[in-house]
Amino acid sequence: MARPLKNNADYFTHDAVMRNHRKVKALRNRFKSDGYSFWCMILELLTESDNFQIGINDQELELISCDFDMPMDTLKSLIDYCVKLELLQLQNDILSCSHLRNRFSGLLEKRQKNQDRYIKYKSNTVSAVGNSAETHENEVSAVDNDIVKESKVKESKVKYNTPLPPEGGLPGMEIPPLPPIGKKPKSSKHETEIVIPESLSGIEKFSDSWVQWIAYRKDRKLSTQTMTMQKQLEFLSIQPDPVGCINQSIMNGWQGLFELKGNRNNFNIAISEDDSPSAELRRAGILPPRPPKLTEEQRAALGLPQE
Repeated sequence: MARPLKNNADYFTHDAVMRNHRKVKALRNRFKSDGYSFWCMILELLTESDNFQIGINDQELELISCDFDMPMDTLKSLIDYCVKLELLQLQNDILSCSHLRNRFSGLLEKRQKNQDRYIKYKSNTVSAVGNSAETHENEVSAVDNDIVKESKVKESKVKYNTPLPPEGGLPGMEIPPLPPIGKKPKSSKHETEIVIPESLSGIEKFSDSWVQWIAYRKDRKLSTQTMTMQKQLEFLSIQPDPVGCINQSIMNGWQGLFELKGNRNNFNIAISEDDSPSAELRRAGILPPRPPKLTEEQRAALGLPQE
């Protein structure tokens, strides 16, 4: 259901030359600044009111007088003078402004067109959904009928064409037992359990490190198959510090296990200069050899700072 149309506005257009209108000049001349302030405030009040009009009675006049901060006599005189100049219209105790309503006529027509367009869209959508559901139901019914016909044909063929076996079954035929309902046969792919070598099982904290390594590989979505993990255990069994190897790989975010490099200090791996990539390139002759280290006398002679 569409929401009800809004029959008022949040603001009105204030023309820059509104004060120079002949009738507004007469209002200003008669009541000075009170006349112009009344005219602006009464337009604001009419704009925010339903249907751009307000009912006039003693109570409403008292409320408007307090709102505009004007004496009751001045307010009544202003309303009467504006009605006289046809700036406002007062009919059956209903105060309105025809000029203001004409300005908002385009807005009201646009709102009505938008609502009509929305109602038409909703009705078309509901109709399309209903037709789609009906078509789907007919298709399902047709498929069901075809299935029923096909099953009846197969049933008649089995009933009249298939010979019955002798009582007790055919000689030498064994009927295998049916698998239990709801259970799938276990796969033998991962039935082999991981065996931790004895050389590792006696090392302190190795069990905890191994559990952390498996959890790390699962978190990285790496393989934890039995053969892979067994080969890694074989690799760790020949390492002098298998716990350090595991911590090294986790610390550096590696996918596999490698020999421990350098000395461990809070799991920070220090690589010696001889094991660095640049040293290997120098030994291969790709990079020039490192120049010899200068003595303190040579550095002093060249004017270099002491190390």
